[in-house]
Amino acid sequence: MHPSIAIPVVVMALFVSACAPSSPWRTTSGAGHDLVGQIWDVRENRFVTEMEVFDRASVAEFVLLGEKHDNPDHHILQSKVLAAMVERGRRPVVGFEMLTTDQAPALSQYLENHPPDADGLGNAIGWEASGWPAWAQYQPIAEVALQAGLPLAAVSPSREITGEIRKKGLDALDSQVAVRTALDTEPEPSVQSAMEEEVIEAHCGYLPERVAPAVVRMQRVRDALMADNWASAARQADGGVLITGAGHARNDRVPTVMARLRPDARSLAVTFLEVQSEWTMPDSYAELFGAETLPFDFAWFTPRLDDLDPCEKFSASLKRLQMKK
Repeated sequence: MHPSIAIPVVVMALFVSACAPSSPWRTTSGAGHDLVGQIWDVRENRFVTEMEVFDRASVAEFVLLGEKHDNPDHHILQSKVLAAMVERGRRPVVGFEMLTTDQAPALSQYLENHPPDADGLGNAIGWEASGWPAWAQYQPIAEVALQAGLPLAAVSPSREITGEIRKKGLDALDSQVAVRTALDTEPEPSVQSAMEEEVIEAHCGYLPERVAPAVVRMQRVRDALMADNWASAARQADGGVLITGAGHARNDRVPTVMARLRPDARSLAVTFLEVQSEWTMPDSYAELFGAETLPFDFAWFTPRLDDLDPCEKFSASLKRLQMKK
């Protein structure tokens, strides 16, 4: 471990221990499920310990920590993996899907003026106006990073570039970026079809089929540009950690682009999944991703945030948006 980061990490560990609730989970739905707290090694087809995950993460150049955005336990576990990497001597850049590159100047200015203070970071970068869950959920990740002196990076494409691509298609993208991220080539028909089915299902039937190709295109753009920005940010750091949604973390999304950008580097995808009452075997959860096997290296199971039907929640969100118009 680097001597300069040993003390902050120890202090952070003591702080977390002192503030920890009696239950290890902040969510409670399904907390008694057999898979809660279990970690599944997809490739080796076996359960593993936290220490095995920490050890694997510490030797991977790039580590993706996939989440369900509104589950606070996922963010606590992300901070735990990051802290374990730091304790093992790693100093990665921490990229956030939730931050776009046009927020990078505000991020840099805040970190320059308030280097160890994660509490005020959310306000400084306009987090609450972004539509993501409250900054308090992500703050534990930033606290570990800043106490250890790790750089933070905004890795999602700017609103300007995504807006231009929606209007003009991939012609709006720099040709060199398109080539190095493979956006200049179309997916195989079977892959395209599977992605379209996935986005239609994710939108609970509200998305017209004719719109699905455009949504898939933007999904590919976000994966590719997120990977490109993350790889760029990691050039001056000891690899990278990506805080992102489970969909981006799956091995056929951002990791595929990273393999093209950095063929010499190892990536590891660890995704946190909410347990489902009817599924007691890890392989069953592949259905959530339209796959035969889970598209990650490790699946770490947690309780659910709630038992509300996802499509009912989606419908309610649409109604709220319509009321604001």
